[in-house]
Amino acid sequence: MQGNYILAVPSESADGLDSARSAHFGHCPFFTLVHLRDGEVAAVEVVENPPHQAGGCLAPVGMLRRKGVDGIVVGGSGRRPLAGMQEAGITVLQATVDECPVVMDAVWMLKQGRITIMSPEMACSG
Repeated sequence: MQGNYILAVPSESADGLDSARSAHFGHCPFFTLVHLRDGEVAAVEVVENPPHQAGGCLAPVGMLRRKGVDGIVVGGSGRRPLAGMQEAGITVLQATVDECPVVMDAVWMLKQGRITIMSPEMACSG
């Protein structure tokens, strides 16, 4: 992975790379933003998830776009937020919380090329 890349990971706490991943994108308390430079962690930023009522499931999408996020690792996503992230230019990557339970595991899997890009057929119907 060359250049700069910002990876967002829905998180349960504000513990940076040690944060447990959240299984629910829309209702996670935080997003851990991992700034990668040439595949190495350059910085870590933790941001609160906007309230779900303010813009529904697309409120976090807009916030992540404004933060310059390139990709996000989710356990799953509904069709509407998946389409919103794709339209915002954010690559949606799918890995279960069991596969990578903490943020650093998701970073490692990304660097190893072991995360699948999520397609609309993989989205939740709800």
